[in-house]
Amino acid sequence: KRHWSETALDWFQREQLITRGTNPTDPKFAACSFARGNTGILFFDEAIKKGSKLPKHAKSENRPAFLELIGDKPGSALALTSLAARFVVATRSSKFRSAPFQPEVSLPQVVLIDSLHSFSTPKLVSTIRSNLLLDMANVQDEAIIQQEVEECLKRIHFIFVNDLTTTVASLEALRMKLRMMDLTMHMVLWDGFLSVIPDANSKMEAIRQLVRLWHGTNALVVVASHRKNLMLDKYATCQISFEPKEEEPNLYLAKVCGTEFVAKVGMTGILS
Repeated sequence: KRHWSETALDWFQREQLITRGTNPTDPKFAACSFARGNTGILFFDEAIKKGSKLPKHAKSENRPAFLELIGDKPGSALALTSLAARFVVATRSSKFRSAPFQPEVSLPQVVLIDSLHSFSTPKLVSTIRSNLLLDMANVQDEAIIQQEVEECLKRIHFIFVNDLTTTVASLEALRMKLRMMDLTMHMVLWDGFLSVIPDANSKMEAIRQLVRLWHGTNALVVVASHRKNLMLDKYATCQISFEPKEEEPNLYLAKVCGTEFVAKVGMTGILS
């Protein structure tokens, strides 16, 4: 199936990116590999792969996942921060020395939509740095590491929404922006999904705009909320339950399609 908004050449190039993404040779292919279920966080990988096999989402175009994460406020912010950090570290240009130079604007981007002001910039910096240290174990030069942290941070963008008007306007502007950015895979992560929108009709409009963005761009979408949203059932490719384990503050229990995962929390965010 091909969208009317893209040409046959666009469709062919996007399919090639998805197919070749399993053996990344540059940031774009690395982003595709990540979005196909190679995030390094087991429950996210399972949700991505399980969702693509569900009958209602079995599409020949093989779109990126649309995941719904349900959990408490600290847990959802932690999960999305970890995912964002791993994505920018895995897709940085310096990781692929032999690949042609790519300007920063064409590299994979992350958009964090924040309805609850739950994201912490210091925590994001710390998580990126910790993942970089793991990925650059042989690098001892602090100046190089700091430069890599800054380059990663340049590709993470915050959007704050507090009502339906700002939500719709932000999603529409974001959709148009991402559509102009070649065929690069991006990530859109939304914490506090629909929490600032009170009535059902307004919630449905926000969902419609988000689905338009998902269909009209090459973006992996993850929304996080504190309770299941029934209006999202027909769109989300998979649902993840993410709650802290009782009396074990460093452990979270994630459930994906009946399968349970124990996620350990450390300096690098979610460790597995």
